Amino acid sequence: MLSLHTARCSGSLCGPKSMLHSMAAVLLALGVVGCGGGSSRSEGTIAGTVTSAGQPVTAGRVVFSSQAAGASGMANLEADGSFRVEGTLPVGDYKVYLTPPGLGDAPPAEPGQETSPPELTGVPQKYQNEATTDLTVTVEAGTNRFELDLAP
Repeated sequence: MLSLHTARCSGSLCGPKSMLHSMAAVLLALGVVGCGGGSSRSEGTIAGTVTSAGQPVTAGRVVFSSQAAGASGMANLEADGSFRVEGTLPVGDYKVYLTPPGLGDAPPAEPGQETSPPELTGVPQKYQNEATTDLTVTVEAGTNRFELDLAP
């Protein structure tokens, strides 16, 4: 036979204040556990200029890529060599390279009609590929301004 025992509450441990304190402690503990899932990654904005042999690079895109941060950003170069990446990027170290203007904007060529991407004039070849560039920057929290000179 199954018997059911009930416990009686006595003393100050069972009053309404004690119940409220217990509930508050449980909610506080849940709140602390729940707060650990958010991201507190810092981010920064990027702007600047690109020059090669002392002259502004006036066509193309400047690309910032970080495998460690898992992020990248790009900006079109203006007629004076200036650029501004839209939005923010996580802080960290980024490789910097340039691509021809519009690269990636058009759909891929039809099979058998392969075209090679145009080269950037006045930009040393090593800066036109993420694998070969030796240009790096460190993005810090807040505003970042980079004067990028593409040495031969």
